[in-house]
Amino acid sequence: MMSYNSKANKKEAGFPASFLYRVLIFTVLKVVWF
Repeated sequence: MMSYNSKANKKEAGFPASFLYRVLIFTVLKVVWF
């Protein structure tokens, strides 16, 4: 997960919005899975 985040940050040039969006999607997925 950490390595994936690092890769994403490098690709997005360290854009915080993308990270927040990813966290939001992850939370939604968790809710759906549960």
